Amino acid sequence: MSRDATPRKYRPPIRLILMVMLLIAFATPLVGLFFLRVIENQLVRRTEAELIGQTAALAASYSSEIKRAGIEKVWLGKEAKGVFRDSLTDPYLPLPPTIDLAIDRIHPPRPVPEQALSPPASGYLIVGQTIAPIVQATVRRTLAGVYLLDAQGRIIYGPDAEIGMSLDHVEEVKAALDGEFASTLRTRLREFPPPWVYSFTKGASLRVFTAFPVIVDGRTAGVVYASRSPRHVLQMMAAESEKLYLAGVVMALALAGFGYIASRAITRPIRALTERTRLIASGDPNALKPLKSHGTAEVAELSEAFLRTARQLHDRGDDIASFAAHVSHELKSPLTAIQGAAELIRDNEDIMTGEEREGFLNNIIKDSERLTLLVRRLLELARADKGEDEATGTDVASLAQLLDDRTAMKVVVNDPDQIALKISEEKLAIILTNMVDNSARHGASELTVTVRRKGAEAEITVADNGEGVSPRNEARLFEPFFTTARTEGGTGMGLPIIQAMLVARDGSIEFVGGKGGAVFLVRLGVVG
Repeated sequence: MSRDATPRKYRPPIRLILMVMLLIAFATPLVGLFFLRVIENQLVRRTEAELIGQTAALAASYSSEIKRAGIEKVWLGKEAKGVFRDSLTDPYLPLPPTIDLAIDRIHPPRPVPEQALSPPASGYLIVGQTIAPIVQATVRRTLAGVYLLDAQGRIIYGPDAEIGMSLDHVEEVKAALDGEFASTLRTRLREFPPPWVYSFTKGASLRVFTAFPVIVDGRTAGVVYASRSPRHVLQMMAAESEKLYLAGVVMALALAGFGYIASRAITRPIRALTERTRLIASGDPNALKPLKSHGTAEVAELSEAFLRTARQLHDRGDDIASFAAHVSHELKSPLTAIQGAAELIRDNEDIMTGEEREGFLNNIIKDSERLTLLVRRLLELARADKGEDEATGTDVASLAQLLDDRTAMKVVVNDPDQIALKISEEKLAIILTNMVDNSARHGASELTVTVRRKGAEAEITVADNGEGVSPRNEARLFEPFFTTARTEGGTGMGLPIIQAMLVARDGSIEFVGGKGGAVFLVRLGVVG
């Protein structure tokens, strides 16, 4: 495997990732139901609210019977507190549920009743017997467990064996005897083990207890102590099965629609682009056409960039083949001349005059210089795309002396603002010296370089007073190896090198005039 090759290892396809994401999205609500305990908490709150309503009604009946029985105030307990105290002046004060399954502590099972120090007053026992039918009717419909306690926490209604015993040691009962409502969560005692599926939730092992104080004349006259297990989440789901089924179908359809859109918009275009890559690698020219469907803007941008690069590489491959043929021809001509002159000197050294030998040697030197110049131009062309440190920029005015030193032609530079161009000094020197050399080979005696800024780029006008360019040759100016000054040593590589360097830096060059000299317009970005 090549050092730069992509390591071969398993990578999940986009289709699999999308499928997993859809499954996660589908499962998230169900996971929330069980692990975030949202529904369980609501079921516990609902049970507490129902117990509050039931015990409030029973407490009202209990209070009325105490008043009717004429129980003396000496048997009453402590003064009411909180909502029950405020209800004496404002009767419309609701009592909301307060249990939170997520944060409230779960207490052990309810303690068993203890033996009371003294029995309940006879009046309380009569009250308990009087409202017993009401409590029993309530229990049959709600399946709640209900105790009626007197002001000291002694049982006046409950299982017969527990009548007269005390629950004043139970935490929530203590709070109610002090004149406040209290509710708590306790572990549920089961006669038989629950189904194994109940182990996934906490609500199946809990029981809600509420202690509602009975207020008479602003004092606690007794307590309605009730309890009930909340409905299990699976029971709730079974009761709402039709709605849940409908919601699941809607969610499944929505996720299927999302998956179809994702496949059409992402997966399919990427797979098509991957297949197109294989076809391009196999040399199929039809694969360079745009895709029929791109799906998203990002895929369209990726496809456009990829196919543009592929077309450039394809065109460059054709250019390289043509360029190689031109280079072979350009190198072959001087090499053939050098070889022929050397062979003539070798074979006719004895009969050749000194003038003839000197002429052949001059031809060898001239063709060698041409080869040297051609190789230098090829190196410049090869380095045209190579980037360098161009952050600081280079101005044309700083190269004026260099241009004067490299040619006998007069060079005038008009760059009063010394505009910093986005190009290195070396590359700018190559561009300008090539243009100076090109003008000199076409009979120019003066070259004028004018620089002016236009927005975010600079326009550089290069004009000479040479013989100009004929209309027939304008279209071939930037064609590699095309030159009308071959006898003067021209290689036809100057303008192609300049164009390659400028294009690599988002610049351009164009021929804008050819009467009374050649005029070129160069555009380059500026720094700052």
